[in-house]
Amino acid sequence: MGQQERSSSGQTVRSVFRSYLLRFVFWIFLILIGFLILPSAAGIWDKPISGSGSRIKNYSRISGASYPIEISVAYGTNLENAKSIIQNVVFHNIRFFGDSKPTVIVKEAGDFGITLKVVVMTKTPEDNPVACSECLQQIISEFTKEGIEIPYPTHVVYQKDILKSEEEHGTGRKHHN
Repeated sequence: MGQQERSSSGQTVRSVFRSYLLRFVFWIFLILIGFLILPSAAGIWDKPISGSGSRIKNYSRISGASYPIEISVAYGTNLENAKSIIQNVVFHNIRFFGDSKPTVIVKEAGDFGITLKVVVMTKTPEDNPVACSECLQQIISEFTKEGIEIPYPTHVVYQKDILKSEEEHGTGRKHHN
């Protein structure tokens, strides 16, 4: 066997080996992709709808809209009572879309009060702003009835002339050195 024949047969073996290797890698790649995609796709193929009788829910179509509303209460407020009021107002709103009362969370303990947050779900995005507004108005009304304070920033301003006048008339504090 000559030098040229050995070189030619070596290239043929390498070429065949490379071809098999590329096919092997390609099939491994397809199998891995299949294992990643099929489980999620199988859930769609297996149960695209559920229900009984004439009521059917289609899980492939997402409907509804949600938006959080937040309201603060003063420190010292009975939080369970405030959360219960918020839950009931949202749950009983005519536009609310859900089977159970929404969850109310404490979002923040801020400088002026405690912020509570609830997510308002509606069937359509168009209903959501109105539902949130109605709920917020009703929550404020219920808080007022229950004596729950909604905090707001206040400023106390002292005027030097008033303090001086009070000291002269004996109605203010007297400073002794």
